Amino acid sequence: MTHAIRPVDFDNLKTMTYQVTDRVARITFNRPEKGNAIVADTPLELSALVERADLDPNVHVILVSGRGDGFCAGFDLSAYADGTGSAGGTGAYQGTVLDGKTQAVNHLPNQPWDPMIDYQMMSRFVRGFSSLMHADKPTVVKIHGYCVAGGTDIALHADQVIAAADAKIGYPPTRVWVYPRLACGRTGSATSAPNACCSPAIASPAPRRPNGASPSRRRIRRTSTNAPSGWCSGLLRCRSISWS
Repeated sequence: MTHAIRPVDFDNLKTMTYQVTDRVARITFNRPEKGNAIVADTPLELSALVERADLDPNVHVILVSGRGDGFCAGFDLSAYADGTGSAGGTGAYQGTVLDGKTQAVNHLPNQPWDPMIDYQMMSRFVRGFSSLMHADKPTVVKIHGYCVAGGTDIALHADQVIAAADAKIGYPPTRVWVYPRLACGRTGSATSAPNACCSPAIASPAPRRPNGASPSRRRIRRTSTNAPSGWCSGLLRCRSISWS
């Protein structure tokens, strides 16, 4: 479980929606006006919803997707740009390492940089993302449009990734930072879903229908019809994408 400065109000989620249909728990990132960019509330709500789905006997598989034109545009950097926000989260984060002002001050060019402040912030985000990897039930991430930077951090924690043919997957921070093991590791440029399928991270590209639906829905349902088999398949998928 990630940081818990405030309890998650399932009736008033700030960054995503939750719905259970056909034995599938559907977690949908819901900040389309910001490209579903990640804020301090994102890992908190994600881990809480994954746990909720894990404990629900009516749920056999957990599906994560994004509303709007893309899956996730990475971290919301607007809070750090002016140094006044709490990384897009609530006032509960004021003065903590999750506070945009704290991070902005730590990166001022005229003072020493404290790497622990960065580590303490990022470790909490990663704990939330890793709830997908630690779930007892199979987890699937469905990508369309852009999935970049922190969006790939989330996607690669799932047991399986299904990418639409129009998906653009990339990790720009590789130019100045570390990167997950994907085809974009050398250049930091976005790669297409067909190219990403050359790596073990992406199961297969799936064509999108005009209404946004995908034939991959039947594949997800097949996973949900037999949770133990899907779970074992997910473990093999995790093993194949784990860092060597």
